[in-house]
Amino acid sequence: MNLVEHDISASPVFCHLPKFDTVSFMGFVSEKVQLFKARREGEDFIILGLMIVKTDDKFVWDSCRDLLDQSITAASAKMSGVFQFDLLSFDLHREIKTFSAQELSQVLMNLGRKLAVGRQALLKYSSVYGLLKKLVVEDWGKIVFRTPVDIYYKTPEQLNLLLKKVCNAKVNAKGRKIVVINDLSQEPIFDKGNQAQQARLAKEFGSQMSFFEESPAIFINDRSGSVDLYATFSAGDGDT
Repeated sequence: MNLVEHDISASPVFCHLPKFDTVSFMGFVSEKVQLFKARREGEDFIILGLMIVKTDDKFVWDSCRDLLDQSITAASAKMSGVFQFDLLSFDLHREIKTFSAQELSQVLMNLGRKLAVGRQALLKYSSVYGLLKKLVVEDWGKIVFRTPVDIYYKTPEQLNLLLKKVCNAKVNAKGRKIVVINDLSQEPIFDKGNQAQQARLAKEFGSQMSFFEESPAIFINDRSGSVDLYATFSAGDGDT
């Protein structure tokens, strides 16, 4: 399924990336790290995506997760078959104000009715992007929900450890690797004014550039915008 044809380029994961000809969701390479395969002008790309939220905002995510769970529970009660719903992207602070569990439930039901076994479709509701796939025919309904949102328990100064974890994810696919971390926190974790954080990132990239060269584009997106950390620190622009 080519997600480009379904406007995936406008989602938070892809809106700051080059425009691809094709994008396919391949699943999770770890519990929270998403894997996408993409192609652009004849070149293959591997995209690893992760959504994170600081512990300070965990209660906001918990509230949103409750709303998502309500939508899925309500929809599954009126559907026939077993489905899998993979959340691809989500704007935490936008949805806590405008999200309607009833509306998302209706979108899920309408989409599920159209799917045959083994088929999937991209769901778009407000800032919610997700893939719904029908797994089995049953007289009753069930939706298995998977989310890539991870709680960031470390200090902002330890951001380098998260980058290594994502970049080190094992991928059995070929292509240039792009890492996209979407920080859903109210106060972004990446902070150019945090000298200790910037020094650790600069040191990490400076001493292990060969490690990060396998991921020549490492984006962190937050409420302040988007930064390519590889380009920033490989060029020596980070604070030291």
